[in-house]
Amino acid sequence: MPDSPAYLEWLVDTGLRWTTFEGKTIEVWELRHQMTEDTLKEWATHLRSHYCDVDEIDVLREGTSFSRAEYLEQIKLPDHQSGLGPSIRAGDFGEILIADYLEHKLAFWVPRTRYGNKAVRNESVKGADVIGFRFNNDGVEKADTLAIYEVKTQLSGTTTTGRLQDAIDGSSKDELRRAESLNAIKQRLLRVVNLPTQAE
Repeated sequence: MPDSPAYLEWLVDTGLRWTTFEGKTIEVWELRHQMTEDTLKEWATHLRSHYCDVDEIDVLREGTSFSRAEYLEQIKLPDHQSGLGPSIRAGDFGEILIADYLEHKLAFWVPRTRYGNKAVRNESVKGADVIGFRFNNDGVEKADTLAIYEVKTQLSGTTTTGRLQDAIDGSSKDELRRAESLNAIKQRLLRVVNLPTQAE
């Protein structure tokens, strides 16, 4: 497992607890960022790597007139100031934060295949937002854990409310969407490792 991103140290349990209508307890955490240059640079590199691997960027931008920065800004990353881009960027970054928390704080394996394959940068990827796996060390499959998260974010300065309820409502979507999301991960990972396309 890679080292935990330093920015996760900014994630703080506020001590607040909410109770749902079902009687479940919700912990309230807050990302209290600091203007620490090294950590911000590491975080930016970490976010960028979800959209474009540093080993691939030169091949991908070949045939264009873009520099690395221009290719990322104009082709890969959601737009930061126009159209749906800002809300898509906020949503993506929120999902990556939850994926990092799940992987580095709760010891799940979280495949990172979701953002690099976007056909349109200013659209969200369909399917379950974050999926993680925790495998039982004894090899007993029934003791393995599958975690599926519905992530909702809100841009700073907006007045939208009810994002927690939106996430709860979204998490109740049909089983088919979960199965499709798992199959999409499988397809992308097979391409990454170049496994044979036909089972022996």
